[in-house]
Amino acid sequence: MEVPSRELFIGGRWVPASQRLPVISPLNEKTIGSIPAAGPADVDAAVAAAKAAFDGGWRSTIGAERARYLRAIAAKVRERKSELARLETLDMGKPIAEADWDMDDVAGCFEYYGGLAEQLDGRQYEAVDLGSDDFNCRLRREPLGVVALITPWNYPALMSSWKVAPALAAGNTCVLKPSELASLTSLELAAIGQEVGLPPGVFNVITGTGADAGAPLSAHPGVAKVAFTGSVATGQRVYAAAAGNLRPATMELGGKSALLVFEDADIDKAVEWTMFGIFWTVGQICSATSRLLVHERIAPAFFARLKKRAESIKVGNPLEPDCRLGPVVSAAQHDKIMAYIESGKVEGATLLTGGRRPPHLQTGYYVQPTVFINVEPHMRIWREEIFGPVLAARTFASEAEAIQLANASEFGLGAGVISADEARCKRVVEALECGMCWVNCSQPCFVQAPWGGVKNSGFGRELGTFGLESFLSVKQVTTYTSQASEQGVSQGLAIKLALHIPLELSRNPLDSLEPNYRLFRRLASEEPGCTDALTRALLESAGGEAALLPPTDFEAALHFMAGQLGVLSRLNRRRYEQLHQPYSLARFVELHPEAAGALLQQHPRGFLEHAAPWLRQALGWGDAQLAAAALTSSFGQLCRLDTQQAQRWVDWLTGEVGLSLPQASQLLMNDVRLLVGPQRQLDSKQARLEELAAEWGVGRQLAAALCLSQPYLPAGAVDRTARLLDVLQGEVGMSEAQIMHFCLAGGLDDGVTSYDGALLQALERLKQLLLVHGSWAAVAAALAQQPEQLTMSWQGLGTVLPEAQRRAWQAVGAMEAEDE
Repeated sequence: MEVPSRELFIGGRWVPASQRLPVISPLNEKTIGSIPAAGPADVDAAVAAAKAAFDGGWRSTIGAERARYLRAIAAKVRERKSELARLETLDMGKPIAEADWDMDDVAGCFEYYGGLAEQLDGRQYEAVDLGSDDFNCRLRREPLGVVALITPWNYPALMSSWKVAPALAAGNTCVLKPSELASLTSLELAAIGQEVGLPPGVFNVITGTGADAGAPLSAHPGVAKVAFTGSVATGQRVYAAAAGNLRPATMELGGKSALLVFEDADIDKAVEWTMFGIFWTVGQICSATSRLLVHERIAPAFFARLKKRAESIKVGNPLEPDCRLGPVVSAAQHDKIMAYIESGKVEGATLLTGGRRPPHLQTGYYVQPTVFINVEPHMRIWREEIFGPVLAARTFASEAEAIQLANASEFGLGAGVISADEARCKRVVEALECGMCWVNCSQPCFVQAPWGGVKNSGFGRELGTFGLESFLSVKQVTTYTSQASEQGVSQGLAIKLALHIPLELSRNPLDSLEPNYRLFRRLASEEPGCTDALTRALLESAGGEAALLPPTDFEAALHFMAGQLGVLSRLNRRRYEQLHQPYSLARFVELHPEAAGALLQQHPRGFLEHAAPWLRQALGWGDAQLAAAALTSSFGQLCRLDTQQAQRWVDWLTGEVGLSLPQASQLLMNDVRLLVGPQRQLDSKQARLEELAAEWGVGRQLAAALCLSQPYLPAGAVDRTARLLDVLQGEVGMSEAQIMHFCLAGGLDDGVTSYDGALLQALERLKQLLLVHGSWAAVAAALAQQPEQLTMSWQGLGTVLPEAQRRAWQAVGAMEAEDE
């Protein structure tokens, strides 16, 4: 495989460096390429480019826009997975199977932070309860600026993603400086960023030595934060440089994690976790459980099994798929590891296995899987981070002794405990001094969970929501609000209206909507004549204009503006419209499209930028209901709506499938998820349409309607849909046209076909409807007009039937009472 020849990536361009560094593959010690060697001037240029991009618009982008870039990067990483994994292996030596896994994790990291970027839009201006009616305090989260990201050589692409993804998600611009020992995939990440259209200067990559590039970057006054992963010694220098400018930093440094195996452990499973904890990535992991503590009662059997298992590992060419241990990264690292092995022998530890270069591998930086036992706490192999496939093990006699030995370390990154006793595991976890604890396993890692340590292992956390928050600054925004009383609205009413209700709804909408709605009604009724003032205060609190709405239409204004404030972002649209059908957003948009459009152009910015073009396109199709669906969908989904994707759906449905424009738009309105799904979702629907039509025995139009009524077609849904069709066509007697109407009205949704219980409930409801309507023909006709009857509660059903049918319903209820 040819190694790409890249330059420095600065300001969206590939910029030559004055010098280059050779890339020496640890597999065979051959030079396979070169990387540019940045100097202080290149650092200045990269920081300047990042600053220009930050001030030039990136800082003001909404999270949904940033999410699109992050997801596009994730998609490209998956597309180039094999190529990137091979580059990683050639560059730093880890087995290709592990490198493949890493690329999946890289893509997953960008995808995860894309989701958090979207959520960030909805978290802006969260309220703080001050306990005062005179002030309104909210929190705004803002990016820091230009961040410096310095990454190690053991996980080049993955460590880059851990820093780049949250930094960009938060709205920062960044300068990435990877280790000069393994920079190839970081440069390819820059190429991917360029390919997906990241604005110039948002993501810059400079390669080179720590002295010439890393040091000036960490000390640069234009950097707002430094995030570093590497050794303790280098971390101290980087932190001192950042502190010289009073800049914050996160430090993910070395480790000497302990794994405690108690006497009740399953020995075979514990040995496997021990192997994973020290020999994954050739032991070159900061979190490696390189100190092993085994209870003396099981130690002989455990060590015998461990020796046999370690000697079974295939050491060799890491490009071979069955290789489990490749070379270490460099000649210097190889020499360092061999020196530690020698010190272990000299200091009196017992070499259980390994300790040499594999005899069959005389070229490349290979070390045998090595295990020492009878290691004492004063020995270097117990105290110092080796960063290689070397395990130091000893025994313990009691839980207290094991905890004491584990904690007697300058490091505090992670630790593991293996025991069948849950209570003991809990005690040990609470006693261990570290940032991460693993129970009955060793060093699993998930992008959703925080990662970091204490003591000399550093400070700050990466991954999870903590990883995003570390790249954000929190701004307090406090407003003096008591002047509301001077505007004709009592202080209590103004505060409850402008603050308490919308925020309470946004925190727990399903539980809070109905009681708070009643509270609004009570406030309006207790102070006659205040409706106009209430409406005005509500609109003003959301940044709207009272003149845009009829001032007396209090409830319509309330529900529309509550939706704009984010209440509907967490409410199921159908649930909301069932609660407040007369004042639904669909109704408002239908009656007041100009006012709705005007409001969308004012508040909030992120909502507007994406909703306004969507609203125009939906209204361009002649369907106000679809426009309403866009407005009432969740905020996160709305910001992801892709008008081109939506148009592809409409073109396909009206062209190839043959639906009318109203029918197509109605289907899309029933589930807005279709409009934010990936292109492959549309492709899969197109590919399966003929197959489903044949399987269900219906025409293409009905097949499309049935398919789109269940966006994700969960396992078993095809068969369940077929069974429901048999009932609707056979027993009920509905025609394809009636079933089509039924689908368009949303009568067939995930709840009917997602599991057998719901299907049985639907069939039972059909039988009940037969009692109410008198004949299957009447049921079919009624469902064609009011398909929601199939899923409506018994009590709700009685409210939608004409008087004669209601009397029949009462008779059914009386019959049921007699049966009981």
